[in-house]
Amino acid sequence: MKKIILASIAFVATSIALVAGQFDFLEDLIELKFQNISDGNKNYTLDDVDVEIFNGQPYVKLEIEGFSGDAGWSDFDKEKYKAYATGLANFVREQLSSDTKVRIALILDCTIGKDRLLEDGLY
Repeated sequence: MKKIILASIAFVATSIALVAGQFDFLEDLIELKFQNISDGNKNYTLDDVDVEIFNGQPYVKLEIEGFSGDAGWSDFDKEKYKAYATGLANFVREQLSSDTKVRIALILDCTIGKDRLLEDGLY
């Protein structure tokens, strides 16, 4: 009886660990392939990537670090970001074998002050 209980606990723990990290590999691929967001003048490096599925729609949360304010985001060429986000969304759809739109949120993790949502959209 003791062995059955231990085996059941081990099975449940393994199942939870697999579900919790089901997108870890995709997150690592994104961090490698889409590491820098640049418009030629400004360059931001991804600090963290999270991928989730909400109501059947992929959601990608990108975090970049900045000291304070908007870290120069207001001067960034938004068309370059849209091209970056579109390429990222296409990559995510390809990896998930999906054709649904991907929601991408870009968050500035500020050293001083509150974190800021810089961009959020469907691509």
